[in-house]
Amino acid sequence: MAVTSHRKWHTIWILARRELRSSVYGLGLYLTMFGTMVIIYYFLRNYLGGVQEDRILITSSPLDAPLFLAMGISSIYLAIAATLSIAREKDQNTIEVLFYGPINYLSFILSKYLKGILEFLIIAAFFVLYFIAFSLLTNLGISFGFVQTLVLSLFLASYMISFGVLLSTLTNNVRNAVLVFLGVMLGLVAIQLSYTVLDGMKLATSSSLAYIRDTLEVLLNITKWVSPYYYFTRGMDAISLGSGRIYLINTASYVVLSAIFLGLSMFSLQRKGVKG
Repeated sequence: MAVTSHRKWHTIWILARRELRSSVYGLGLYLTMFGTMVIIYYFLRNYLGGVQEDRILITSSPLDAPLFLAMGISSIYLAIAATLSIAREKDQNTIEVLFYGPINYLSFILSKYLKGILEFLIIAAFFVLYFIAFSLLTNLGISFGFVQTLVLSLFLASYMISFGVLLSTLTNNVRNAVLVFLGVMLGLVAIQLSYTVLDGMKLATSSSLAYIRDTLEVLLNITKWVSPYYYFTRGMDAISLGSGRIYLINTASYVVLSAIFLGLSMFSLQRKGVKG
């Protein structure tokens, strides 16, 4: 039993390493990090400009919000990469070849997930070095909240990767995979923004916009439990408030949802088969 388990994990590692190598030698990973670093640079430059002009330090944890933004952008990249992973292999007819070897559905799904997590660790390492260098150059301190945000980002990445893998098993080609992912993410954002706008307006109870607002509120209360950014935002609020309980609840929620998505991914792939 131990030998079989060892072989299974060895197979998962070989598959994940193979895909990770293609990412490391590709441009997508580095273009994403470079673009994000440019955005963070201008974000921090404006912050420092405001501090210099007002002569006050606005927050005791100035690097937490930029890290939040960086990890949010990176998680979208990781989700898209995971969404394309299985769909691309179906398009290229390489997935059938893999299953002629010592691999089963569980090993295949976990290898996709592990590759995404390893990719996140590479991205996180680059950004940690980036923020450390920025801290040394500007004297902006790195707080314990920064470390908590980084850990929370790992669980966000886990959610996004496993969700992307699930979508990849449900679609038959790259185009559909991307469209479904963008549709889900934009739909969640649209519900949140639309409700926020309407909730800020003074609407008559009998107006049609009031009914739309109430409908959006119901949808928001339903979708927020599966929205990755709801948990991430709540986790950031827990960090700022110093609430360890809420922080742990959010990380645990990510773990549970990631496990559910991976389980559904394996079930979906088994039902549809490797030929789609």
